[in-house]
Amino acid sequence: MPKFTQYNTTPAIKMLYLGHSGAGKTGSLVSLAAAGYRVRIIDLDGKAGIIRDFVTNPKSIYLRQRPGLWTAEQAAKTAENISYVTLTEGYNIQGANAFPKGDSWLKIGKMLNDWVDGDDRPGNIGKWGPNDVLVIDSFSRYCEGAMNFQLSLTGHLTSGPQVGSIGNNDYSHAYGYIRNQLQLLKSDEVKCNVILICHIIFMEPPGPQVSANRQARGFPQVFGRANISPQISQFFGHSIRATSVGNHPAIKRTIYTNNDENVELINPAPFTIKPEYNLETGLAEYFRDYRSGLPQEVPIVAEAAK
Repeated sequence: MPKFTQYNTTPAIKMLYLGHSGAGKTGSLVSLAAAGYRVRIIDLDGKAGIIRDFVTNPKSIYLRQRPGLWTAEQAAKTAENISYVTLTEGYNIQGANAFPKGDSWLKIGKMLNDWVDGDDRPGNIGKWGPNDVLVIDSFSRYCEGAMNFQLSLTGHLTSGPQVGSIGNNDYSHAYGYIRNQLQLLKSDEVKCNVILICHIIFMEPPGPQVSANRQARGFPQVFGRANISPQISQFFGHSIRATSVGNHPAIKRTIYTNNDENVELINPAPFTIKPEYNLETGLAEYFRDYRSGLPQEVPIVAEAAK
């Protein structure tokens, strides 16, 4: 009989974080830093600078005590708990054209192997712990980096009659790079938490059903004709969605943890995790709620805020 109070694998949260551009996904990461987690972001979109206002503006909720989530002492350390490194694709300029170098994929691998950001030098992600959070923002640029790297190997990026052309072998190799990285991130040897921020693409799911009877579903956005989007969730035990409705100042931002008619999510603890959270504090609440059900020997940062 299984012993449900014991864990044979890491209790780390490996999460897909879905949402359209502008939904507030990147900024919402700050709640985890306020709750005491060490958040390290690989910024592939060049947009992590939005976090600066959240950690420096005196009006920010993350700089004040939030009972049940973080103390005043934790809030004072919010900024120092965030590290982000911007790794955008390099380009070769030839006349009026810009050709990607295919170097961002190698930059990502280097950071995962040995994270260095000023004084923050935790080393290989295999050495990080359950109070660390690795964020890849965003998966779309992550996948483009894999393809650009593949095309750089075939010489199709910058010269010749096949410049920019992508063949079936290129897709196969690029998808292989992505799958290998996802296998690494989901493995028990990586004991830190992982959040993969994804834009949503709506498409018909694979299958033999007649097209007219199939409803488009939302999946992580990935390039290519033989799209692997429906497979991505297989690598993660958690999948949530951020939404933004309305206009300022009446805008409502929410994190959902259960399926709707368009997007399938993964909630591994439906009696513990709420169906929805306010986006400002939602990630910290989600981590707190999920980890509250883990064995006591598992370190839980947010407990200090109670």
